[in-house]
Amino acid sequence: MTEISLIGFALALFILSLLITRKSKGLSDYVLLMFILLIGMKLFGLAAEYKGWESLYGFTTIGDVFYWCLLGPLLFTFVSTTLRGSKRLTWTDLIHLLPLLVVFTGFSDFLLNHMGEESLGKYLNDNPGFFAKSGYYIFIFVSPVYFVTALVLLTRHRRKISSFYSNTRKVDLGWLYYVTIGFGAYLIIGLVSMMLRKFFNLTLPFSIYSYTPVILVAYLFGLGYIGILRFPQFRDYHNFIKTPASVTDSIEPQPANDRYRKSGLTEKEADELILQLNDYMIANKPYLDENLNLKSLAEAVGTTTHKLSQVLNEQMELTFFEYINKFRIEEVKKRLSDSSNQQYTLQAIAFDSGFCSKSTFYTTFRKNTGMTPGDYLKQKELSN
Repeated sequence: MTEISLIGFALALFILSLLITRKSKGLSDYVLLMFILLIGMKLFGLAAEYKGWESLYGFTTIGDVFYWCLLGPLLFTFVSTTLRGSKRLTWTDLIHLLPLLVVFTGFSDFLLNHMGEESLGKYLNDNPGFFAKSGYYIFIFVSPVYFVTALVLLTRHRRKISSFYSNTRKVDLGWLYYVTIGFGAYLIIGLVSMMLRKFFNLTLPFSIYSYTPVILVAYLFGLGYIGILRFPQFRDYHNFIKTPASVTDSIEPQPANDRYRKSGLTEKEADELILQLNDYMIANKPYLDENLNLKSLAEAVGTTTHKLSQVLNEQMELTFFEYINKFRIEEVKKRLSDSSNQQYTLQAIAFDSGFCSKSTFYTTFRKNTGMTPGDYLKQKELSN
């Protein structure tokens, strides 16, 4: 595993160089930089352990404290600042450093007086004091808890953007969601195995931590290649969620009546807006643009994003994503009925109708028609 650890360390340095030389960096880039640096330090520490470099024992021990206490909080802060479009850290962000301070306080006696004499595990067994034990439990639980919290944020984000985008593939942070699930599973499996061994004297037939270098390298690749080289742009999204009257002011879902209480939109105005909106959709087919969003459509029909969202959510009981894709599905069905389009594949027709993802098209088609596109075509051939 020494070679894999060193390869991972080199990969971390390469990703860091890409981040440092990036021309326009935001706060989330700097947080990601620290996150990658932390993983790189861990990989170098693992290589030192495998090689038996005893002179670096102090470095690897302190590095482990930083790694386990900051890994989860840094990922959470990266997700949070990315979604908020933050330009500077807030006091709330700095609170996430508290676990590290508590652990260093609890481990202070070991770090200052015993680090070169015995391992941390032996010291904790021999010194069951309150501060040491408190530091230990925070040490092992903080990153798994923060990874779960980061997943909650990402899940809410993926649900939330359907109110603004008609195609969510470029902004749903799916790459981060899935690599976070994978790495979170590694942390939780390791935590469960440790708890089973400690409290029930049960040992799993394998040790997940023995694969740490491989898992970290895979995680770095996911963050580096998918996350950095193909990182989505959130400018419109951030401008939208910062609008005072935006329907997405709060991450927490709210009842429709509470959300639009101050909009001032009357029932008559809502009915007129629905007619105007549907006429515009039929006449101009803006849904053919895969980048269509709530802001651009609201401007086109001469209303605000807030009022348009209210009409869609309350009167039509649809999200913006659902409303636009209903038109795209009808466009696909219309083109499939046109014999001049027989030369085109189903996917090509879907993309020409405004979809930008095959999976989104298939899911949306089935939701709207109750059948897959293939079944729809078979039924259509039988009816002819």
